[in-house]
Amino acid sequence: MLPPDGLERDVNTQPEDLPETNPATEWAIYNLDADLRIISANAAARAYWGRDLAEVLSRRLPEAFPEVLGTSVFEEHLRAMKSFEVFRDQVMSPVLRRPIELAIFPHLRGLRVAFRPTD
Repeated sequence: MLPPDGLERDVNTQPEDLPETNPATEWAIYNLDADLRIISANAAARAYWGRDLAEVLSRRLPEAFPEVLGTSVFEEHLRAMKSFEVFRDQVMSPVLRRPIELAIFPHLRGLRVAFRPTD
């Protein structure tokens, strides 16, 4: 199953044009800027991470979650940023240490990422 309607946008879409993060959704959603800094995360993402927004906000993804370095999941973030290609797959989360559905949507100013556990 794909993330909710409205998450996938043309790569020319600006972050302010994307839908607001919605704490009621079952999808965890976070946004990264072009430097891979976390600029927002919905309540579901924070709950899965077990972290407050203040702990991760404005930190680069590998600074907030060092366990992502060297993983295929992190490489897909980098590839999506560089290629502007959407990525969707089931992967093992290095942060949650469990399988997740992952969708990465690039845009001109960064990435919008949606995930949810599959187990």
